[in-house]
Amino acid sequence: MDHLSTSFDEAWARFQALDSLRLVPDTLEGEWARGRAKYMAFLVPVDDPAARGHISRLLGRIAGIPGVEPYPRSYWHLTVKGVGFRVPRPAQPDELSPETANAIADAARDILAREPAFDTQLGLVSAFEGVVFAEAQDGGRFAAMNAALLDNIPSLARYQYDAPNFLPH
Repeated sequence: MDHLSTSFDEAWARFQALDSLRLVPDTLEGEWARGRAKYMAFLVPVDDPAARGHISRLLGRIAGIPGVEPYPRSYWHLTVKGVGFRVPRPAQPDELSPETANAIADAARDILAREPAFDTQLGLVSAFEGVVFAEAQDGGRFAAMNAALLDNIPSLARYQYDAPNFLPH
């Protein structure tokens, strides 16, 4: 990612200016993940029937575009925070041992359990360079959870797209 989009409008404008699309094999196992362990992340599953209906309608509008292949319904989610690759012997900054992964999960459980319920409105289709998504309008709540995890769990990987630049999707 050469440039970080800090608003949905900017992300969409950058996507529209791309010379080519990045196809599914490059997003599901892109350069950053190729040949590595499974990536761990904190995700909120989208299981609300109205939200799933909205996503289905959005997908119906873009399904005919060559190269667009939706993630399976079972993987529809809102992202809170990327964690990293769980490996037996970490060697990269974004890798963590099973013990560290368990400690992060325990700490996150306590942090996220304090978060009160809130509404999120799924909106327009937008895109980053490698993925099309539905914008999540949430009054800053997902970014706040992202920041709370970063502020309270020093072992979490820090990415350029984390809070304060986090765009919920």
